[in-house]
Amino acid sequence: MSNDTAETKTPAGKSPGSWISIAVTVLCIAVLASVLVPQILKARQLARRIHSKNNLMQIGLALHNYHDVHDSFPIGGTFASDGTPIHGWCIRIHPYMEASSLYSEVNHHLPWDHPVNEGLFRTKMPAWLNPEFDVSYDSQGHGLTHYFGNPAVLHRQNSVSKKDMTSGLANSWLAGEINGRFQPWGYPLNWRAIELPLGDPLGNYGTANGDGTAQFCLGDGAVRRLHGETDQQILQQLTNAPQKVAEELTTES
Repeated sequence: MSNDTAETKTPAGKSPGSWISIAVTVLCIAVLASVLVPQILKARQLARRIHSKNNLMQIGLALHNYHDVHDSFPIGGTFASDGTPIHGWCIRIHPYMEASSLYSEVNHHLPWDHPVNEGLFRTKMPAWLNPEFDVSYDSQGHGLTHYFGNPAVLHRQNSVSKKDMTSGLANSWLAGEINGRFQPWGYPLNWRAIELPLGDPLGNYGTANGDGTAQFCLGDGAVRRLHGETDQQILQQLTNAPQKVAEELTTES
């Protein structure tokens, strides 16, 4: 066959048209990826946020069911006369959250980390874990919680009832998402005051991506997402509700 009639070939054996088709295909894939990947990530973030909201709703429902039975919310944390932490509010509402025998297996007269009890608190509890974070255990192997309670409601050696929440249930809060300094869910001091702005510093109420938002379960059981644009008067009202509590009852150590 003469050179005039032979098809021009590239060194790799493909015609220029083939390479153009491949380049166009790759370009289309890159364009689609640039459009779809952010949407996929956004959808995943929304799914995690909804999951966390459902956890808070479950926590709030358990707190209210506890109140219905005992006419008060649980004591935030109990302590021995020498100050040794015994048990916290998370284990007290466990029977209203999980259909398991764990609560009945705990010796409530001994500290949560006593050898008799410690193994039980190594259990990972999905309802206490925010899917935005990939840490589920502390360095000792205890299951963590990513949600803390309102120290005005859940604190040392004392219980609060709905009638004590004089600012109204919808104007107070029970628990919220924290963004660090996690504790075992069995730890007896799982409460923390709100610091403004939300998400700062690390360990405050906030999300993993540091967007300045946080979800809270309010006193009436509704879950609300608060952010930096929320009226500061509303945020300040929530930090103080339901009433002023003696500092020694709310210290975290």
